[in-house]
Amino acid sequence: MSESIFCNYINGEWVEGASSLANISPADISDVIGHYAQANKEHA
Repeated sequence: MSESIFCNYINGEWVEGASSLANISPADISDVIGHYAQANKEHA
């Protein structure tokens, strides 16, 4: 199964970030909930 990256919604568009960050369950640190795009100053 491929993991998807959840994009940022910027100026009416879904935009990939400069990098991504894994969201890990605090109850089970081996459980990655998803990967989320991280915006940078160019995105703002």
